[in-house]
Amino acid sequence: MNSKILAVVSSGLFGIASPAFADTVDVTFIGTIFSVNYDQLGIFGPYLTSGDNFPGASYAETLVFNTALGNVGNGAGSVSAYGGTEYGVVSPAVSASVTINGHTASIHGLYYGDFYVCSSCGSGGTGELYFQAIDKSDNGNSTTTNNTSVFISLAAGHIPSSIPIPLSYISSAGDTGEATVNLDTAADNPIFGDNSTHFEALLTSVSLSSVESLPEPSTWAMMLLGLAGLGFMTCRQKAKRTLMAT
Repeated sequence: MNSKILAVVSSGLFGIASPAFADTVDVTFIGTIFSVNYDQLGIFGPYLTSGDNFPGASYAETLVFNTALGNVGNGAGSVSAYGGTEYGVVSPAVSASVTINGHTASIHGLYYGDFYVCSSCGSGGTGELYFQAIDKSDNGNSTTTNNTSVFISLAAGHIPSSIPIPLSYISSAGDTGEATVNLDTAADNPIFGDNSTHFEALLTSVSLSSVESLPEPSTWAMMLLGLAGLGFMTCRQKAKRTLMAT
């Protein structure tokens, strides 16, 4: 009888505590730096007064999003989520990092994050992918912003309407894609103004993949409650057996 009760308690508690994994997506953008770029902060290399750092150099960016957070608006052939401190909701942007010349800079994306993928929402049925992470803070008397954004427009039919994940795509004719990263300090760039570090890159390839997430805090709590319940029932069984033996 007690074993049956124990089984019911354990199955009930662990049934409630079944893993509720968030829908986390890893976005990787690979490209080539173009146009005028500069790095006054020296994060990716020496600052050049001409304002043209690393022309033609490789650019790699990784963004991680929890598409279940923020304002979620999924539809036919589209997945979207946005939010952050600016909107009073949790940002879907978990993290972002940019690697140039073997050096990496990170952006948290707490102030604002945006995840948008649509198979045919652009003009003429083009596919659109848009990702953004902004980390904003107050530095003395100046508001500083570290941010990155990626916008990709894919020719009609280049991305399936089901938006498969994992998705790996190499840029081809008819596609356009660009990534931008800005890193600020209180001191502005003497040539270009607001941003102390600025890079732009053209798309070579992009990939989206699912990331195995840890259970949410509420799930951990229910799992611990289930373990506590099992421990309590086990102790009761042992105590009853001891009394019966005496």
